[in-house]
Amino acid sequence: MVLIAVGCSSLPVVPLSAPDVANRAEVVIYRVYAFNAGGVSLTVGTGGQAFANLNNTEYVAAFVPPGSRPFFVQARSADPTTLTVELKPGERACLKTEADPGNLGKVLLPPLLIATGYRFTLEQVPCPSEGEFAKYKRVNVEYR
Repeated sequence: MVLIAVGCSSLPVVPLSAPDVANRAEVVIYRVYAFNAGGVSLTVGTGGQAFANLNNTEYVAAFVPPGSRPFFVQARSADPTTLTVELKPGERACLKTEADPGNLGKVLLPPLLIATGYRFTLEQVPCPSEGEFAKYKRVNVEYR
């Protein structure tokens, strides 16, 4: 039973290191609404550390140092989905995440779902308009 509980836990969310205001980039990660895995919280992070949890129609905007940076999304016991993004100083990059359509088949086989968890996609996309982001709830990031 303890192993099952550990497998279902998310990474702990920790504050990001505050980048230099004159030398930083912004990454916006947003989660598209979907019934598929809609009740599953999604951990978002970079460099192996989580900095936010997202639910359906939520987004997080985080300032990070520029350069090549790996970002990930992970739902509980599933393997993380990663994407490396090249960021320039002052640049804003947007990443979209949504439930993988393959999750629907796993629902029919609960042992498979328990073993592999819900998967999510992660892709870099053109940033949506501010009007489009108005449909989403912002999740704040803590910095240290």
